[in-house]
This record gives sequence, C-alpha cells and structure tokens, in this order.
Amino acid sequence: MKGIYPLKSLRFQRTRKRKVRIVAKVFILAVVLIGSFLDVERETMGSGFTGSIAIKERNFSTLKAQMNTVQVPQDFDSIQAAIDAVSSGGVVQIKPGLYEENLLINKSLTLIKDGFDSIVIKSKPTAPAITIENAGTVNLQGINFFPITQNLVQQKGIVAIGETELTIRFSKFFEFALSLEIKSGANASIQNVDIVSVGILSADEERISGIRFENAEGRIENSRIYLTTDAEYSNGVFSKESTISIENNAITLFQGNSEIHSALFLVDSKGIVMANDISTQNATGITISGSLGLEIFDNIISTDLGPFTISQSNSGPGPLEIRDN
Repeated sequence: MKGIYPLKSLRFQRTRKRKVRIVAKVFILAVVLIGSFLDVERETMGSGFTGSIAIKERNFSTLKAQMNTVQVPQDFDSIQAAIDAVSSGGVVQIKPGLYEENLLINKSLTLIKDGFDSIVIKSKPTAPAITIENAGTVNLQGINFFPITQNLVQQKGIVAIGETELTIRFSKFFEFALSLEIKSGANASIQNVDIVSVGILSADEERISGIRFENAEGRIENSRIYLTTDAEYSNGVFSKESTISIENNAITLFQGNSEIHSALFLVDSKGIVMANDISTQNATGITISGSLGLEIFDNIISTDLGPFTISQSNSGPGPLEIRDN
C-alpha cells in the first residue's frame, strides 16, 4: 500500500506538466493573433529587456472604421478626421462639446450626437460650416451651428450640392446669413430645426435667407425660422425652380427697411405650402413670381404689407391654388 502514493504523485506531476504545456501553447497562439491587429513595442533599458509592452491605439480606430462606426473624440480628435476615416454609409458619433471646424462631406454617412449635452460646431467665414457635395445619403442629427465671426453676409451654415439626399433633424443654426442652401439637384428633408439670425448686416445685392432652394427639392416641417435684418433682400425661405413642401412651421421676418422682403419668396416653383404660422413686419407674407404648380392653404399670415404678392415670371403661368389662408 505504501508504494501506491509515490506512483500517484508521479502521474499527477506528469499530468500537470502536460496541462502547463497546453496552456503555454494557447497563450503563444493568442499573442500571435493579437499581434496581427496590434503593434507591440518593447522599451529596453541597458542590455536586457526591463521595460513594458506599449499597445498603440491607432489600429483600434481602423477596426472601428471598418465596422462603420467611429467616435469623436475617442477615436479621432476632429470630426473631419472621423468623416475621412469612416467607410461609406457609416456612422460618426460625436460627444458633446465645442468643435471649431469647417467640414466637407463627399460620401454617405450619419453624423449624430452621442450624449445629452449640446454639440456646437463653430465655423470660419471662409467656407460653409458643412459643404456636402455629391455625397449620396447624409443624415445629421442633434448638432448646433454658430459662425466664429457673427453678422457677416457671406457666412453660410450648410450647403448641399448635386447628388445628395440630406436629412437634418433636431439641429439649430444661429447668426448665419444663409443657414441652409440646397442647390443643383440636391434633395433635403429639414425637420425640427431652429434658425435664428438677428441683426445680419446689410450688403448690396446680397440676399439674407434662412433656407434657400435653387434647382432642388426639399421638405421643411415642424421647424422655426426667425430673422431680423436690414439687408437689401431677405426671406425666411427662398425657392427658385424647385419642388418644395413647407408644412407646420413658424416663420418670422422683421425688417429694418422697405425693400424686397417676404417670409416666403417662391420663383417658378411647385409644391405645397400649408399649415404654417407666418409673421412679418415691414415685409410681405408670401411672394409668388411664376408658379409651376403651387398649392397654398391653411396658413396663418400676420403682416403689415399684405399676405400675398403675386406676379408672373418669363417662364409663363402655371397652376396656382390659394385657399383658406
């Protein structure tokens, strides 16, 4: 009986050694796999290795971009860097904070707030806060925009050009001469957006507008536009040769002079204008210069210069229906 225990002990030691070797092989394999994704850097002191292993973070950012989701500022210091890195159709999540940038978007993506506090993008007057050109589908949500230098007639918020399908929701624009410009075939859906510009400076031949459509398509709903200015020409919404839907908005325009001003200025456009609350001082409610098919109804218009000014442009008259305003 006494010889059994040494035999059991020997078997136990052999089994334990086998387990140790298996664990060691698994560990080595894991290191090899991780090393394919991470850069491992050894810091040495003297002739022997006495330092630590430093794992670089850049490959984490690359992997997230491949997964179509990146975060600012966790993965990238700037919003533009995240836009450049994320793949087409991806999502850029932005933590609350102040970002001084002028952005360029030329691919399909989503910019969205990641948190409860505000995101503010402050832009220089040299370019729009965001230029979106032939980008496909672009979604913006929960972002506020300010110009670094206020009251400049050349300051623009977002400009969408060409083959772009833009949706912007729950965002705010403050003190821009032109907050949203949609043109050259672009299409925009503007929902729950606030536009406030007070005291924009006057300039000859400059048109101050909350939103401008030109040769484009667009829908504005559940939004607020509030402008006060003494500019040569000013409009809450300006549309030229565009298809529009303007519904359930509050549009206010206060003027410092009696030039050409109107809360809505529609030139050779078609679409629906309904259920809006329009208020002006020293300006017309709605100006129509040529209609390619407009229905205007169920709007509340409060103005000191008349609710409508209607003329025909060189393109010729089109269907125009005005009722119950």
